Amino acid sequence: MPPESLAASSRSFPAALGTDAWSPAIVLAAGSLILFLSIGARQGFGLFMVPVTQTLHIGREPFAFAVAIQYLVWGLAGPVGGIVADRWGAARVIAAGGALYAFGYAASAILSNPALLPWTAGVAIGLGLGGASFGVVHGAVAKAWPEHTRGRALGAVGSITSLGQLLLLLATFASIESLGWRGAMWLHAGAVFLIIPLSMFVSRRRPNVVAPADNGAWSALRLAARDSRFWLLCVGFSASGLQVMFTMTHLPAIYADFGLSSRDAMLSLACLSLSTVGGSVLFGRLSDRYSKSRLLAIIYTVRAVSALVFLILSKTPIVLHGYFLVLGLFWMSTIPVASALTAELFGVRYLGTLFSVVFLAHQVGGCLGTWMGGRVFDATGSYVSMWSFIAALCAVAALLAWRIDPRGICKDG
Repeated sequence: MPPESLAASSRSFPAALGTDAWSPAIVLAAGSLILFLSIGARQGFGLFMVPVTQTLHIGREPFAFAVAIQYLVWGLAGPVGGIVADRWGAARVIAAGGALYAFGYAASAILSNPALLPWTAGVAIGLGLGGASFGVVHGAVAKAWPEHTRGRALGAVGSITSLGQLLLLLATFASIESLGWRGAMWLHAGAVFLIIPLSMFVSRRRPNVVAPADNGAWSALRLAARDSRFWLLCVGFSASGLQVMFTMTHLPAIYADFGLSSRDAMLSLACLSLSTVGGSVLFGRLSDRYSKSRLLAIIYTVRAVSALVFLILSKTPIVLHGYFLVLGLFWMSTIPVASALTAELFGVRYLGTLFSVVFLAHQVGGCLGTWMGGRVFDATGSYVSMWSFIAALCAVAALLAWRIDPRGICKDG
């Protein structure tokens, strides 16, 4: 339990947006719901690939390129949002992100010229996610909870995020089936618009510690940049992003190549999302007790093996659903562990900034994986080489994570 009483949740509404401190429980609940919407709404983005490409008469690579732009912009916008949040409060950044996110979906819904897809589904949605996703929200939550319970708090946020991925994935599939892809995008625009009022309950609470004299965001970035462990974490996390984003974007098309339906793809993604709920809680709690770098190494090792296993699996729905149900335990679990490890290494004062940079590496990998998947398929007619490439990268990520030495860490400065 945090040092403050949970009864503090009954305190009055802050006089100004984000300028007063809510209780840790309220910050956690608000942050969880924000990520429920922001990450959940884009979980099923790959389900749009087939209907959008058919309607706009384009190949898979142009759609994959637009999504790759989304991931890259998301990653690039994250550190900027983190710096602003650490300086002036997370609430304003999250609200702006929610507005841009809703605009991106609404603009995509009325799209007729495929040349604009990278701007609506790419830039606009990417900017929205940069302000209303992991870096900013995790920074706010981590600052509200003490170190000895921070891992489980971030794990709880991860579990609610994963639940959003499951439920909004199902909602995406159902809305595309009943309303068409344009109607589904309008529905998504309305859902992510709710992020704006939720942002009012995420304070810019600062940790109860004495910060060093030179504690600006740029100073924190320079300090981290001189530490090799920070780069090991970033490079490893980029491999995770490449695997995650490739899978989430291309899986419906991969299933279509196997002769399976979009419903089968949706169910596999649902199995993946369902087990990520437990995985996030499990590894969040484990990170409070065991070496976070070793946990990351274990996760990446399992992910490397899983990519090779996919190539030899029987491509039947039952087998594939079971595969993703197991894989989900090691899917989103990287987020709370990597976030907690960043806080352990460099403190929580500028965690929003630092973890946003770490997450930028994740998104750079995701951008490459998404685009490469479309490029490789259009060139070869197969995704086999991508799965092998992913296995090799995850194996490297496991080795890099194992080399991160937690000794000499900065506590809560």
